[in-house]
Amino acid sequence: GIQMLSVHGRTREDKYNGMAEYDTIKEVKSQVNIPVIANGDITSAEKAQQVLDYTLADGVMVGRATQGNPWIISEINHFLKTGKKAPNIPLKVKKQTILGHISQIHQFYGEKMGTQLSRKHIFWYATHFDEKNVQTFWKKVNKITDHKLQYQLLEEFLQSL
Repeated sequence: GIQMLSVHGRTREDKYNGMAEYDTIKEVKSQVNIPVIANGDITSAEKAQQVLDYTLADGVMVGRATQGNPWIISEINHFLKTGKKAPNIPLKVKKQTILGHISQIHQFYGEKMGTQLSRKHIFWYATHFDEKNVQTFWKKVNKITDHKLQYQLLEEFLQSL
């Protein structure tokens, strides 16, 4: 049988518009005897705690908020365990992680496909760090077809932060 259930607080018709609705998650949780995971608009550690408190869910699932910000998972875990904001991850560590991620995509998928697939990740990372100037940077990244040039442009962008 079903051992766990994840409930997204938004309908298909909502697409990505509006705010997630947590009453349904709360209702589902009250009706079942298995773990329920709340999903939808979990954008911070504090929001994760608020959703857990309101829905009484057993956990949260994070989606779009991880795009360009995979560190949100450790921030949420830290906050839920301690009730305190997680220490800031040094920018140097974030830059190394980003460059490693893009390099691994290039290696795994090959030069052509890796370059194409990396674009969205680079855009998400850039948006997270510099929302104001991301469109200018994105126009450059989106035209590049060479993986080495793409990586170099990303390095230059990260060095400018």
